Amino acid sequence: MLGDIKTVAQGTFDRYFKMKELYVILILCILNIAALSRYDVLTLNMGKEFMIDGALAILTVVALITSMAVIFEKSRELREKTAHFIITKPYGRSSYIWGKFIGISFLAIFNMAILTAGALIVFKLTSYENVMANNLATEFIYAALLITAEAIVLTALGLFFSMFLSDTITALMVLVFFILGHSFYILEKMSSESSKIFGWVSDILPNLHNLDLKSAITDNITITQDVLGYGLLYAVLYAVAFVAASSMIFSRKDIS
Repeated sequence: MLGDIKTVAQGTFDRYFKMKELYVILILCILNIAALSRYDVLTLNMGKEFMIDGALAILTVVALITSMAVIFEKSRELREKTAHFIITKPYGRSSYIWGKFIGISFLAIFNMAILTAGALIVFKLTSYENVMANNLATEFIYAALLITAEAIVLTALGLFFSMFLSDTITALMVLVFFILGHSFYILEKMSSESSKIFGWVSDILPNLHNLDLKSAITDNITITQDVLGYGLLYAVLYAVAFVAASSMIFSRKDIS
């Protein structure tokens, strides 16, 4: 079973790793981060904060797009029957689901690592060298790690919804939950009745605000390793739960 998971995961990651388009997109994202340094005057001398916030926003968008790859990847392989050599084996369906999840998760880690390294180089080369001081670089890396964790949660969520829905609807559902997940903390501040409802919902569904450190960094709030550890654990537990549920459903699903 572990061998099948490794085969599916490696095949999934290698397929995207060899795509030239991936590197073009990553380079364009880094260039966009570099372009943010030119907005110092327009941002009333808050260029540093704007640059950090913009860089993390770009990482978040790439994380969302990366997570959606698993939806169309699984559907394409099942439609073309290229995955049948795995799913016809004992425990093959579970291996396939876990392999797809791990493969796209490694892709998310790879993309975030490239963008984070690129952003830090840009910070060093621009006039915002003070971004690299006062632990800001470390905190930026913490934020990037939690964005990576968010991508992994969204990947698991996409897998789960793809068990019931078409590709397009699943992608829309992931987008909706991405928006909701970042809005729970605002919705909970509404009327008392609404706040209770959204409080219960945020206890069940992943509250992505727990993985968002953009405001903390730009507001100069110290980010500790405990915050990072809690966020990573929070994401891992949700991701494992969604993938385990997807694996159980897929094992009993008629895909003939």
